[in-house]
Amino acid sequence: MNNPLSRLECLPNEILMYIFQYFDARDLFRAFYNL
Repeated sequence: MNNPLSRLECLPNEILMYIFQYFDARDLFRAFYNL
């Protein structure tokens, strides 16, 4: 995963917060658990 386009850290925080507004906390936990 050396491709910079596929890295989550490259996205600005505002975009991440905008996207995460559409998800439930349980869904976010399941998505990022065991990463």
